[in-house]
Amino acid sequence: MFGKEEKGEYSMKLKKIFGMAFAFCAIFAAAAPQTAGAEPYTYTNKEAGYSIMCPTKPLGVLPASVLHEGEQGSVLVFANEGYKINKAWIIIPDGFNKSDLPDLTKLSQKEEALLLTQLKENTAYAVVDILPITAKTKGVFAVTSKTIMVDTDGDGELDTEATADTQMAVVFLRSEKGRPFKIELIDNPEITAKNVSEFRAGISTLKDL
Repeated sequence: MFGKEEKGEYSMKLKKIFGMAFAFCAIFAAAAPQTAGAEPYTYTNKEAGYSIMCPTKPLGVLPASVLHEGEQGSVLVFANEGYKINKAWIIIPDGFNKSDLPDLTKLSQKEEALLLTQLKENTAYAVVDILPITAKTKGVFAVTSKTIMVDTDGDGELDTEATADTQMAVVFLRSEKGRPFKIELIDNPEITAKNVSEFRAGISTLKDL
């Protein structure tokens, strides 16, 4: 699956799915800072065919296309200040092509280690790892870097170093029924251990309907 002759092609696939992961724009209408209540809440999206346990009931749910143009999914907003989202989960069902990332549960330890090395070499994340999601599933967990390279002249080449306004976490996983999901955490002004812990706990409750 990960032979030498396939490394170039596979690396391109990895760059494609991870390059699409973050295009951040903060939008949520409210006049004053708001934070969701303290009781856990199960968010169910019958149309998209999944449910997930949230640490609190979201203040509101936006279409993912508001933040990521062309993507079909939902933004669960937990805290905001005016038009700025301070905390949210972005849930994208069918968020990547299955052929772009193997079923992590079927890899040997050697194959998993090789994949992780490729991910670290071919993505610009500050943190990237392969972690268990449930007893039956695994996912790729990553955190964006504060320092990023950007394409300033539109030629497709990254040519200038810039400092990102925020960091985000993202997980690529297959549900227990094999459906590919991309789930992101917005956490402003900086990622906290508490919110990452809640995020990972929530992802472990993801269920197909």
